[in-house]
Order: sequence, then C-alpha cells, then structure tokens
Amino acid sequence: MDIDRPLNKRGLRDAPFMAEKVKEYVPSVDLILVSPARRAQLTSEYFRAQYPNAEVKTEDAIYEGYVGRLEQLINELDQNVEFIMMFGHNPAFTILANKYASTPFANLPTCGIAVIDFNGNDWKDFDTSTADMKLLLYPKQFNR
Repeated sequence: MDIDRPLNKRGLRDAPFMAEKVKEYVPSVDLILVSPARRAQLTSEYFRAQYPNAEVKTEDAIYEGYVGRLEQLINELDQNVEFIMMFGHNPAFTILANKYASTPFANLPTCGIAVIDFNGNDWKDFDTSTADMKLLLYPKQFNR
C-alpha cells in the first residue's frame, strides 16, 4: 500500500540534510503535524531531532490530501502555538504553498520546504490575506 511505502535512497539522503538546513531559517517549532504515511513519519524524524521540544501529532487528514482540510487543520490550531511544521504529500502541498506564493511554481520537490509567514493573531484568521510564502527550500538548490 502507498501509505506503507518507505523513504527511497534520495529521501534517506535529502531528509537529514534538509532538516539541518531548515534549522538555519526556522529556529524554533512548537508543533509538528505529520501524515500517517510511513515516508512522512520517517522524514519527520530527522526534523524532530532539530526541534526536540516540539509537540508531534499524526494527522490522518494530511494523508487525504485536500488543501481545504490542510487549511482547516491550521485554522484549528491553539493560539499558544507560534510555529508549526507539516509533513505531507503532493499535489496538496504544492497547491497549498502556491496559494501563498507571490510567484507560482510547478512543483514542491520531494523534501522541499515552503516557509509561510503568518501575520495574524489567531490561527482561525490564517488565509491568503494574513499569510504569504517567504521562502522555498529544496535539496537541489544547494548543489550537493
């Protein structure tokens, strides 16, 4: 089954590198939301090591891949949560990131990271009027 598919060789190479790289741009994370898919869980473990104090929750809705449901998860976050990280799948994550990007892009690459800045006071207000994508990171841009 797709949900049980592990990380491939590229994922095993890129995930630890990107976990270290994202720490340079995102110094803290309060909550990590992860798809139940094995490859998302395995990828998130490298990032969890960078943010050991972050709470981690597996969210079945992330695997379902509906952008509206992803935004609903964000809108339902507790106000005490300041920084979140989500691990999921395409095409939903590419579509979600493009909603907040000033310049559209074709695909959020495997192990790609879209950093979206939220300028509101309550997660229920998270939408295109209060948030925008500030940064797109992906393994190939680092010429490894």
